[in-house]
Amino acid sequence: KIMADKLERKHMELDSLINNIPDMTWLKDADSRFIAVNRAFSEMVGIDQETLVRETCEICFGKELAAAFIEADRDVMNSREQKTFEESIMNTEGKEILLETIKSPIITDSGDIVGTVGISRDITDRKKIENSLKISEEKLLEQKNALEQKTYALREIIEQVEVEKKIIKDNIMINVEKIVMPILERMKLNSESVEYVELLENIIENLTSSYGSEITKVSYKLTSREIEICNMIKKGLMNKEISNLLNISTRTIENHRKNIRRKLKIQN
Repeated sequence: KIMADKLERKHMELDSLINNIPDMTWLKDADSRFIAVNRAFSEMVGIDQETLVRETCEICFGKELAAAFIEADRDVMNSREQKTFEESIMNTEGKEILLETIKSPIITDSGDIVGTVGISRDITDRKKIENSLKISEEKLLEQKNALEQKTYALREIIEQVEVEKKIIKDNIMINVEKIVMPILERMKLNSESVEYVELLENIIENLTSSYGSEITKVSYKLTSREIEICNMIKKGLMNKEISNLLNISTRTIENHRKNIRRKLKIQN
Protein backbone atom coordinates (compact mmCIF):
# COMPACT_ATOMS: atom_id res chain seq x y z
CA LYS A 1 0.00 0.00 0.00
CA ILE A 2 2.86 2.38 0.79
CA MET A 3 4.46 1.60 -2.61
CA ALA A 4 1.13 2.16 -4.36
CA ASP A 5 0.73 5.50 -2.59
CA LYS A 6 4.21 6.57 -3.67
CA LEU A 7 3.52 5.62 -7.28
CA GLU A 8 0.21 7.43 -7.18
CA ARG A 9 1.86 10.51 -5.76
CA LYS A 10 4.62 10.44 -8.37
CA HIS A 11 2.00 10.03 -11.10
CA MET A 12 0.11 13.05 -9.80
CA GLU A 13 3.29 15.06 -9.60
CA LEU A 14 4.17 14.08 -13.17
CA ASP A 15 0.68 15.01 -14.42
CA SER A 16 0.85 18.31 -12.57
CA LEU A 17 4.25 19.03 -14.02
CA ILE A 18 3.58 18.28 -17.68
CA ASN A 19 0.07 19.80 -17.66
CA ASN A 20 1.49 23.13 -16.55
CA ILE A 21 3.91 23.21 -19.48
CA PRO A 22 2.32 25.45 -22.16
CA ASP A 23 4.05 23.62 -25.02
CA MET A 24 3.01 20.20 -26.31
CA THR A 25 4.79 17.62 -24.13
CA TRP A 26 4.77 13.81 -24.10
CA LEU A 27 6.50 10.62 -23.04
CA LYS A 28 6.75 7.58 -25.33
CA ASP A 29 7.93 4.03 -24.82
CA ALA A 30 10.46 2.27 -27.03
CA ASP A 31 7.68 1.38 -29.50
CA SER A 32 6.70 5.05 -29.87
CA ARG A 33 3.48 4.57 -27.90
CA PHE A 34 2.39 7.43 -25.65
CA ILE A 35 2.98 6.88 -21.95
CA ALA A 36 1.71 10.34 -21.07
CA VAL A 37 0.77 13.56 -22.85
CA ASN A 38 0.00 16.98 -21.41
CA ARG A 39 -3.12 19.08 -21.74
CA ALA A 40 -1.57 21.32 -24.45
CA PHE A 41 -0.93 18.25 -26.63
CA SER A 42 -4.47 16.96 -26.10
CA GLU A 43 -6.03 20.32 -26.99
CA MET A 44 -3.88 20.70 -30.12
CA VAL A 45 -4.90 17.32 -31.60
CA GLY A 46 -8.44 17.33 -30.20
CA ILE A 47 -8.18 13.98 -28.41
CA ASP A 48 -8.40 13.57 -24.62
CA GLN A 49 -5.29 12.54 -22.73
CA GLU A 50 -6.56 9.16 -21.56
CA THR A 51 -7.41 8.07 -25.11
CA LEU A 52 -3.92 8.93 -26.36
CA VAL A 53 -2.12 6.81 -23.77
CA ARG A 54 -0.80 3.49 -25.17
CA GLU A 55 -1.48 4.68 -28.72
CA THR A 56 1.03 5.77 -31.38
CA CYS A 57 0.82 9.20 -32.96
CA GLU A 58 -1.01 7.59 -35.90
CA ILE A 59 -4.24 8.12 -33.92
CA CYS A 60 -3.91 11.88 -34.19
CA PHE A 61 -1.71 12.55 -37.22
CA GLY A 62 -2.51 9.78 -39.70
CA LYS A 63 -0.38 6.95 -41.00
CA GLU A 64 2.02 8.84 -43.29
CA LEU A 65 2.91 11.64 -40.88
CA ALA A 66 3.05 9.22 -37.93
CA ALA A 67 5.60 7.10 -39.79
CA ALA A 68 7.89 10.15 -40.10
CA PHE A 69 7.52 10.95 -36.38
CA ILE A 70 8.21 7.34 -35.36
CA GLU A 71 11.31 7.32 -37.59
CA ALA A 72 12.52 10.46 -35.79
CA ASP A 73 11.94 8.68 -32.43
CA ARG A 74 14.10 5.78 -33.58
CA ASP A 75 16.81 8.14 -34.75
CA VAL A 76 16.93 9.77 -31.31
CA MET A 77 17.01 6.39 -29.50
CA ASN A 78 19.68 4.96 -31.81
CA SER A 79 21.90 8.02 -31.51
CA ARG A 80 21.25 8.29 -27.75
CA GLU A 81 21.34 12.08 -28.26
CA GLN A 82 18.89 14.95 -28.01
CA LYS A 83 17.80 16.25 -31.44
CA THR A 84 15.76 19.17 -32.74
CA PHE A 85 13.28 18.92 -35.62
CA GLU A 86 10.99 21.28 -37.49
CA GLU A 87 7.65 19.60 -38.09
CA SER A 88 4.29 20.51 -39.56
CA ILE A 89 0.88 19.30 -38.34
CA MET A 90 -2.78 20.24 -38.80
CA ASN A 91 -4.70 21.45 -35.73
CA THR A 92 -8.35 20.71 -34.97
CA GLU A 93 -9.41 23.68 -37.14
CA GLY A 94 -7.55 22.30 -40.15
CA LYS A 95 -4.89 24.99 -39.93
CA GLU A 96 -1.26 24.12 -40.59
CA ILE A 97 0.94 24.56 -37.53
CA LEU A 98 4.73 24.69 -37.65
CA LEU A 99 6.45 23.12 -34.66
CA GLU A 100 9.97 23.18 -33.30
CA THR A 101 10.32 19.78 -31.59
CA ILE A 102 13.04 18.68 -29.19
CA LYS A 103 13.26 14.93 -28.60
CA SER A 104 15.53 13.20 -26.09
CA PRO A 105 16.10 9.51 -25.34
CA ILE A 106 14.97 8.12 -21.97
CA ILE A 107 17.96 6.25 -20.59
CA THR A 108 17.79 4.13 -17.43
CA ASP A 109 20.50 4.00 -14.79
CA SER A 110 21.70 0.77 -16.38
CA GLY A 111 22.07 2.53 -19.76
CA ASP A 112 19.03 1.00 -21.47
CA ILE A 113 16.91 3.08 -23.87
CA VAL A 114 13.28 2.73 -22.82
CA GLY A 115 11.63 5.51 -24.83
CA THR A 116 11.67 9.19 -25.67
CA VAL A 117 10.50 12.45 -24.17
CA GLY A 118 9.47 15.30 -26.43
CA ILE A 119 8.32 18.88 -26.36
CA SER A 120 6.99 20.91 -29.31
CA ARG A 121 6.58 24.67 -29.51
CA ASP A 122 4.32 26.41 -32.00
CA ILE A 123 6.63 28.57 -34.18
CA THR A 124 4.09 29.39 -36.90
CA ASP A 125 4.03 33.13 -36.16
CA ARG A 126 7.79 33.23 -35.68
CA LYS A 127 8.33 31.58 -39.07
CA LYS A 128 6.00 34.07 -40.74
CA ILE A 129 7.98 36.92 -39.22
CA GLU A 130 11.28 35.32 -40.25
CA ASN A 131 10.01 34.79 -43.81
CA SER A 132 8.76 38.38 -43.96
CA LEU A 133 12.12 39.63 -42.72
CA LYS A 134 13.92 37.47 -45.27
CA ILE A 135 11.75 38.83 -48.09
CA SER A 136 12.32 42.38 -46.82
CA GLU A 137 16.08 41.80 -46.66
CA GLU A 138 16.07 40.42 -50.21
CA LYS A 139 14.08 43.43 -51.44
CA LEU A 140 16.41 45.81 -49.61
CA LEU A 141 19.41 44.06 -51.16
CA GLU A 142 17.84 44.34 -54.62
CA GLN A 143 17.12 48.03 -54.03
CA LYS A 144 20.66 48.55 -52.74
CA ASN A 145 22.13 46.87 -55.82
CA ALA A 146 19.83 48.85 -58.11
CA LEU A 147 20.79 52.08 -56.33
CA GLU A 148 24.48 51.26 -56.65
CA GLN A 149 24.05 50.61 -60.38
CA LYS A 150 22.15 53.89 -60.80
CA THR A 151 24.79 55.71 -58.79
CA TYR A 152 27.52 54.21 -60.96
CA ALA A 153 25.62 55.15 -64.13
CA LEU A 154 25.01 58.67 -62.80
CA ARG A 155 28.68 59.01 -61.96
CA GLU A 156 29.58 58.04 -65.52
CA ILE A 157 27.06 60.56 -66.90
CA ILE A 158 28.46 63.31 -64.68
CA GLU A 159 32.00 62.47 -65.75
CA GLN A 160 30.94 62.54 -69.39
CA VAL A 161 29.17 65.89 -68.87
CA GLU A 162 32.33 67.27 -67.29
CA VAL A 163 34.37 66.07 -70.27
CA GLU A 164 31.91 67.66 -72.68
CA LYS A 165 31.88 70.88 -70.66
CA LYS A 166 35.66 71.02 -70.85
CA ILE A 167 35.57 70.42 -74.60
CA ILE A 168 33.03 73.22 -75.03
CA LYS A 169 35.07 75.52 -72.84
CA ASP A 170 38.24 74.70 -74.74
CA ASN A 171 36.49 75.24 -78.07
CA ILE A 172 35.20 78.64 -76.96
CA MET A 173 38.58 79.72 -75.68
CA ILE A 174 40.37 78.59 -78.82
CA ASN A 175 37.80 80.20 -81.12
CA VAL A 176 37.99 83.46 -79.21
CA GLU A 177 41.77 83.49 -78.94
CA LYS A 178 42.67 82.29 -82.41
CA ILE A 179 39.83 83.63 -84.50
CA VAL A 180 37.75 86.34 -82.84
CA MET A 181 40.59 88.37 -81.35
CA PRO A 182 42.60 88.68 -84.59
CA ILE A 183 39.47 89.92 -86.38
CA LEU A 184 38.80 92.48 -83.71
CA GLU A 185 42.38 93.68 -84.04
CA ARG A 186 41.86 94.06 -87.80
CA MET A 187 38.66 96.02 -87.21
CA LYS A 188 40.65 98.50 -85.18
CA LEU A 189 43.11 99.01 -88.02
CA ASN A 190 40.84 98.78 -91.05
CA SER A 191 38.03 101.24 -91.56
CA GLU A 192 36.47 98.99 -94.18
CA SER A 193 35.30 96.52 -91.59
CA VAL A 194 31.92 95.39 -92.89
CA GLU A 195 33.27 92.05 -94.05
CA TYR A 196 35.04 91.61 -90.74
CA VAL A 197 31.83 92.31 -88.84
CA GLU A 198 29.97 89.72 -90.91
CA LEU A 199 32.80 87.28 -90.38
CA LEU A 200 32.75 87.94 -86.65
CA GLU A 201 28.99 87.38 -86.48
CA ASN A 202 29.41 84.04 -88.22
CA ILE A 203 32.16 82.99 -85.84
CA ILE A 204 30.20 83.99 -82.74
CA GLU A 205 27.23 81.98 -83.96
CA ASN A 206 29.51 78.94 -84.11
CA LEU A 207 31.49 79.77 -81.00
CA THR A 208 31.07 76.37 -79.38
CA SER A 209 31.83 74.36 -82.51
CA SER A 210 34.92 72.20 -82.71
CA TYR A 211 36.24 74.10 -85.73
CA GLY A 212 38.69 76.22 -83.75
CA SER A 213 40.17 73.26 -81.87
CA GLU A 214 40.35 71.17 -85.04
CA ILE A 215 42.05 73.80 -87.17
CA THR A 216 44.58 74.63 -84.42
CA LYS A 217 45.72 71.06 -83.84
CA VAL A 218 49.45 70.89 -83.14
CA SER A 219 49.85 68.25 -85.83
CA TYR A 220 48.79 70.72 -88.52
CA LYS A 221 51.36 73.34 -87.42
CA LEU A 222 49.32 76.19 -88.85
CA THR A 223 50.48 79.72 -88.10
CA SER A 224 48.13 82.35 -86.69
CA ARG A 225 47.92 83.98 -90.12
CA GLU A 226 47.11 80.67 -91.77
CA ILE A 227 44.37 80.00 -89.20
CA GLU A 228 42.96 83.46 -89.89
CA ILE A 229 42.96 82.79 -93.64
CA CYS A 230 41.37 79.34 -93.09
CA ASN A 231 38.48 81.00 -91.31
CA MET A 232 37.99 83.47 -94.13
CA ILE A 233 38.06 80.69 -96.68
CA LYS A 234 35.48 78.84 -94.57
CA LYS A 235 33.31 82.00 -94.72
CA GLY A 236 33.57 81.89 -98.52
CA LEU A 237 35.84 84.87 -99.10
CA MET A 238 37.92 84.94 -102.27
CA ASN A 239 41.65 85.71 -102.45
CA LYS A 240 41.11 89.37 -103.36
CA GLU A 241 38.67 89.91 -100.51
CA ILE A 242 41.06 88.28 -98.08
CA SER A 243 43.91 90.36 -99.47
CA ASN A 244 41.96 93.59 -98.93
CA LEU A 245 40.94 92.65 -95.39
CA LEU A 246 44.45 91.63 -94.36
CA ASN A 247 46.13 94.39 -96.35
CA ILE A 248 48.55 91.99 -98.00
CA SER A 249 49.06 91.01 -101.65
CA THR A 250 46.99 88.42 -103.44
CA ARG A 251 50.16 86.50 -104.23
CA THR A 252 50.92 86.26 -100.50
CA ILE A 253 47.40 84.93 -99.92
CA GLU A 254 47.98 82.32 -102.64
CA ASN A 255 51.23 81.25 -100.95
CA HIS A 256 49.45 80.95 -97.63
CA ARG A 257 46.70 78.84 -99.21
CA LYS A 258 49.34 76.62 -100.78
CA ASN A 259 50.98 76.08 -97.39
CA ILE A 260 47.61 75.41 -95.77
CA ARG A 261 46.78 72.74 -98.38
CA ARG A 262 50.16 71.12 -97.84
CA LYS A 263 49.82 71.07 -94.03
CA LEU A 264 46.25 69.76 -94.15
CA LYS A 265 47.30 67.26 -96.83
CA ILE A 266 44.76 68.54 -99.33
CA GLN A 267 45.91 67.54 -102.86
CA ASN A 268 44.63 68.34 -106.37
